[in-house]
Amino acid sequence: MTVSDAYNKFLRAKQLRGFSPKTIDSYRCFLPPFIRFVGDSIDISTLNTDIALDYIQTLFTRPLADATRATYVRHLKVFLRWLKEKYNVFFDLTEIVIPKTGKKVVHLLSPDEVMKLFSSVSSKIGWIQLRNYAILSLMLDSGLRQGEIVSLLWCNVDYSRKIALVCGKGKKERYIPLGEFSIDCLSKYRQACPFKSEYVFVGRRGEHITGNAVKLFVQKLRKTSGIDFSSHKLRHNFATNYVIDSLERTGQCDVFTLQALMGHESAKTTEVYLHQAAAMVALKNNHSHLDGIMGV
Repeated sequence: MTVSDAYNKFLRAKQLRGFSPKTIDSYRCFLPPFIRFVGDSIDISTLNTDIALDYIQTLFTRPLADATRATYVRHLKVFLRWLKEKYNVFFDLTEIVIPKTGKKVVHLLSPDEVMKLFSSVSSKIGWIQLRNYAILSLMLDSGLRQGEIVSLLWCNVDYSRKIALVCGKGKKERYIPLGEFSIDCLSKYRQACPFKSEYVFVGRRGEHITGNAVKLFVQKLRKTSGIDFSSHKLRHNFATNYVIDSLERTGQCDVFTLQALMGHESAKTTEVYLHQAAAMVALKNNHSHLDGIMGV
């Protein structure tokens, strides 16, 4: 079997397992360079660990961000594991190491920046502007991903309990909290929207809104507001602020509670927010020992 044939069978297997179109598109983006490197007509039996490592080495000669390079290797490792399990192609997967990426501190939006974001939301169509207010509020106040915004259903929004049921990665459902402001935004938008749909967010003609539409809204808002942010950074802001508020209110924060709210597979992913939030609380409450000595 050629590598090209194996690649197509791999994609089909992932589709049949119910992987999201976004995940499939990700494999279509990050695996073809490896296929071209080894040659699409080469037989999979000739593949080995050294060939895979030679390809990974070429990634370090390209002007790629550390995170992007790591994503290439991560997707390759999934494909190689599948070849090993499905067709007994031998790879020493312990040799396929995901490159380290630098950990950057996520910019926490100030109250003024948050206000500026909302004041920068605009549209000639009134109900569209209200829709965009609601989208922005859910990203900031509940940590929703773009895909979760798109798939949100009205039947899963519970105003009285101030919660909503969302469908996250891997089609895993979870409940998220709704603040009073978000509920107000959703209510005003629903009253003004001229279309009736099972989906919360619709487009100008009443069609189900797409992830690309949300992406374009965020890009436009970044340009008009002058604030460097993304939908994922808004999600980071939700998580970090959640921990900060918990630490200041009770002196502690349960990582597993935040993990459930964020829909993370592993608590290790969630712990990043604990470390950053704890550092920010420490900075906020810091008293300079040297100032005390010097009488400043």
